[in-house]
Amino acid sequence: MSLDLRIPMGMMFTLVGAILVAFGIATDGQRIYAKSLGFNINLWWGLVLMGSSCSCSAAAARSGWPSYCPNRRNQVKSAAVTELEAGRSPESGAKALIAESFSQIRRVIHGALRLS
Repeated sequence: MSLDLRIPMGMMFTLVGAILVAFGIATDGQRIYAKSLGFNINLWWGLVLMGSSCSCSAAAARSGWPSYCPNRRNQVKSAAVTELEAGRSPESGAKALIAESFSQIRRVIHGALRLS
């Protein structure tokens, strides 16, 4: 499994940055910024996080947005070829692999919920 960490990091920075920017805009000009010499720290750090999320996303895009599951794509292709050679519709093999993937995801989620 090839997971580029810049993708989830960029998503996390975007989420936290958006929350800070929204809070900074909502509380602009209030007394809570007296200790920070009047600077709206929430707004500025939210913008910094949004900028770093853009750089993470740009770096990931530059490297080609790697696929999360390249082996599954090859399995779907080979299943389609097998189905064609057998004279059946290639969609049936791909649908079976997709159903298997969803059942694996479901088992992982259920296992994680039982642990917590």
